Amino acid sequence: MSRADFHRYWRDRHGPLVVEVLGQHLAGYEQHHRLASDAGHDEDWDGVAIQRFASKEAFQAFMEDPAFAEKVAPDQEAFLDMPRVVWFLAEPAEVLV
Repeated sequence: MSRADFHRYWRDRHGPLVVEVLGQHLAGYEQHHRLASDAGHDEDWDGVAIQRFASKEAFQAFMEDPAFAEKVAPDQEAFLDMPRVVWFLAEPAEVLV
């Protein structure tokens, strides 16, 4: 998949799918797409998705929702190199400015 096709799929297909079928669990969902002008720097990353949840329990409900396994996980396989995806839970953002 070309870089342009990847970003188009993520923005126009996968993001709306996540929000449509699992949005009730989310407090927020952001996509941060790598700038096209940033080519040549650490080519391993094309962007970052940030999913916010009200609690760890809301995150668990998101992951355990049958729609995740039935719709979202197969869609991830369509455009992501899943063995290279990094997932982690983080504390709420600390905004310094």
